[in-house]
Amino acid sequence: MPAPRPAIVTAFAFIAFSFPVSAQNEKTLTLGNENRSFAISSGSTFSATGKTAERKSRNSASSSVKIISSDLEEILEFVKNNHVSGRSLETEKLVGSAITTMLQQLDPHSSYYTSEEFRELNDDHQGRYFGIGTLVADFEESGVSGTFVISTTKNAPAERAGLRFGDRIVKVNGQDVAGMNAFEISSLIRGPQGTSVRIAVEHSNGLTDNVTIRRSRLDQSSVGAALSLENGVGYIALTEGFGYTTATEFESAFLTLKQKGIRTLTIDLRGNGGGLMDQAIMIAEKFLPAGRTIVSQRGRNASEARVWRSKNLRPESMPLVLLVDEASASASEILAGAMQDNDRATIIGTRTYGKGLVQNIIPLADGAGLALTSERYYAPSGRSIQREYSDAGLYNYFQHTNRGSLIDKPAVATRTRNGRVVYGGNGIEPDVTVGRFDMSKERAATVDRLFFFLRKQNLQDAELFKKFCASELLSCEKDGVFLHWQLAMFRKYFSAGDADSTVSVLDLDPQFAAAKRVLINR
Repeated sequence: MPAPRPAIVTAFAFIAFSFPVSAQNEKTLTLGNENRSFAISSGSTFSATGKTAERKSRNSASSSVKIISSDLEEILEFVKNNHVSGRSLETEKLVGSAITTMLQQLDPHSSYYTSEEFRELNDDHQGRYFGIGTLVADFEESGVSGTFVISTTKNAPAERAGLRFGDRIVKVNGQDVAGMNAFEISSLIRGPQGTSVRIAVEHSNGLTDNVTIRRSRLDQSSVGAALSLENGVGYIALTEGFGYTTATEFESAFLTLKQKGIRTLTIDLRGNGGGLMDQAIMIAEKFLPAGRTIVSQRGRNASEARVWRSKNLRPESMPLVLLVDEASASASEILAGAMQDNDRATIIGTRTYGKGLVQNIIPLADGAGLALTSERYYAPSGRSIQREYSDAGLYNYFQHTNRGSLIDKPAVATRTRNGRVVYGGNGIEPDVTVGRFDMSKERAATVDRLFFFLRKQNLQDAELFKKFCASELLSCEKDGVFLHWQLAMFRKYFSAGDADSTVSVLDLDPQFAAAKRVLINR
């Protein structure tokens, strides 16, 4: 699964974030829980102290550091002069790899960013990226995997160029992409604003088009959907991370829904890897009365400790549910922890990621950046939700493969405002645990078949489900709910997430169904 970004003290923002795939200029979608891209992406936690770490001049470096620096220079020179590929080696990549390896010895979230990655990080939290506006995913047919367009952003360059649901990407800038995955192809498609990319796509009818698309700035809203549903239930999707405008966007969406008569609200944080910490704090403050603790932060020095409390004299009092999953991290966990420990909302879904470290972002002279863990943040009851990482490798940590080993480890028990026992050390455990749909190998194979069937169909056809089951000689009764939900998801991608398609997906979502039951029965 995608790794959450480091929580960070930064000179340019107060941020709490993680690494979802959506940080890439062209988005990739991984269907299922297997083979998730392990890469830098959006969402992490940046501290809200607004300070920048003190940087000593190189002249004041200790003698040991000077010796190490000298050794590194000597090794690089030796490698360039003697390695079999020495003439083609890129020094910047080698040095970056050495720095990254060093930081990985400290903790999973201390990170080094190249100048390009650092620029993307800032753009992501500005709610913008540069590309053509496509969502791509990998599907397999007869043992051969390909990367396909499943959605295009309204009025974005990709839509204007005629790319559409089901198009297979064949070449990018003349390079055959056979054997590449969606993430790798996205990296080829993205690029600086104003530049062009040549893409060869195969349509569902077998014809191939070669299109040249000019990359542009694409703004991304933090609020994926805001819906007024039956029984006065409101729904706001905060699934795209916490950017500079998230609290403002949330406020606007919330006021619109109140004018439509909602009496309860579900906030969807599933898949939200984090973002700007102050944005999560502002949203929490909207629902907590003055004096209530939202989050605290402690570092190696007592002087770095800080507590954020609500100052809201007229908080919103409507019943709340927060939906979370294993990809809800950092700033998302700050919001969920504040609501749970203050007994202000019911948390529904699956256990969250468990990212409770704060990093200090240090811009480097060449445009690169360093994220160094400097503090931990704590939920109002005093618990840290950071998972154990000392005895797990990076892969195991980010992929959550050691979840089971945490069961036998002692957890810190604290109490919520009303006296309920909650635990630290392993993310936020929901008040009501409800799974979504497990993506087994059998289901993944069925999704592939469904996609290739839909690729040649009119997705608005009301009889698609029956036609698919007939064409595949499936009864569809055994896993009908999942297949209906997956069909609704494909229709949502096809329609770029309009309100009707979003409602259709929610109607089949077991976690949202649980949220509605809680809200309606209050």
